[in-house]
Amino acid sequence: MTGDSGSSGASPEPDALKRDAEAGSAGAAERPGSMYRSGDGVPRNYREALRWYLIAAEQGSMEAEACLGYLCFTGGEGVRPDFRESFRWYLRAAGQGDADSEYSAGFLYETGIGVKENSAEAFRWYTRAAEQGHREAEYCLGHMYETGQGAPLDLSQALSWYRKAAAQGQSDAELALGMMHEEGRGAERNFKEAAEWYRKAADQGDDEAQYRLGALCRDGRGVERNCGKALELFRKSAESGNEDAELALAEMCHDGHGTRDW
Repeated sequence: MTGDSGSSGASPEPDALKRDAEAGSAGAAERPGSMYRSGDGVPRNYREALRWYLIAAEQGSMEAEACLGYLCFTGGEGVRPDFRESFRWYLRAAGQGDADSEYSAGFLYETGIGVKENSAEAFRWYTRAAEQGHREAEYCLGHMYETGQGAPLDLSQALSWYRKAAAQGQSDAELALGMMHEEGRGAERNFKEAAEWYRKAADQGDDEAQYRLGALCRDGRGVERNCGKALELFRKSAESGNEDAELALAEMCHDGHGTRDW
């Protein structure tokens, strides 16, 4: 979830900030909230952070509303999670155009956390965030279009949104593009391009991409056949608990492959 940014650099005296905040400055009220949350110049204290964010939010601070959404969602150090409050604050920040909060509102609507599940509302908020270039929202829109859940089934739209998210390094979108090209869904089947997208996601530690790239290396599809590389990728994926990779690894070891190329 979003709103997890902290302060850095030299910090003004907390007492001076509090005086400004109490005088009615939303920005000044937000700053001690961030200081207390991160422990920047003061002892970390989530309850105090929550108190100051509330003051700032009541004065209309979009940033404080987003931070309240995050704190209420995660809780910690004396603050109990409250998903309904989290949703309320994210929705307020989203209403002011905060892209992270728009995405978070979409996520909560999609999952039914803190609010009744509503895929149409999830789609609406994801769209608003994605139009601002939010990469997680771009991926979620692609997934909705690909599956037809919350949006009309449209593989060309799915491919388009996945590409936008992948261009920003979103690993789930990279994996999805690889799968669409490997399976020929929404795009011409192209094992070489599939391998390229799998490699990008695998380099970020995605275990499914590691498994799928390993299978392409093992079978020589889209890449040069290389059982040693396949074995390495299957091992990495299996270490993350990927059951398909565990099975592929066991089969290769049983057959004696992986110590030299076929």
